[in-house]
Amino acid sequence: LQEAKGKWLEELPAVVWAHRTTERRSTGKTPFTMVFGSEAVIPVEVGLPTLRSQVVEDPPLNECQLSHNTDLLEETRNMALIHLAAYHQRARSYYAKKVNPRRFNAGDWVLKARTRNASKLDSNWVGPYEVVKALDNGAYILKELKTGKNMPNTWNAQHLKRYYA
Repeated sequence: LQEAKGKWLEELPAVVWAHRTTERRSTGKTPFTMVFGSEAVIPVEVGLPTLRSQVVEDPPLNECQLSHNTDLLEETRNMALIHLAAYHQRARSYYAKKVNPRRFNAGDWVLKARTRNASKLDSNWVGPYEVVKALDNGAYILKELKTGKNMPNTWNAQHLKRYYA
């Protein structure tokens, strides 16, 4: 499309066709197959005698094949759903391997991420603060060390890091 700049309208059907006939990693099927139950005939197959194009030339055989594909459509969709669930499980386990959970206990000292309105030369972390209580959802109640007062909000572990004195 970069070469076609002002001709996107002429290029759009080819791009949409390519998108609809490309197999998705998540389902293992093409969107065309998920809708119609059979693979799309690619332009190369139109001019060449292939097994699929020869079936189209025999109307009774073609009707039988289309009917069979339609009957298997629900099974194809169910298999794609199973494939999608497996894909989600693989993605979840990959994320779980890479993520480094931060856990703090009451009494730990932490630094808190600076808010957005800080200038670029300011430190990204402020503190230290003391963890007063760890909540079940990964949030923490903090106390300022200077004043001894609890912070008004809870803070998620994502915005905290351990302070080493």
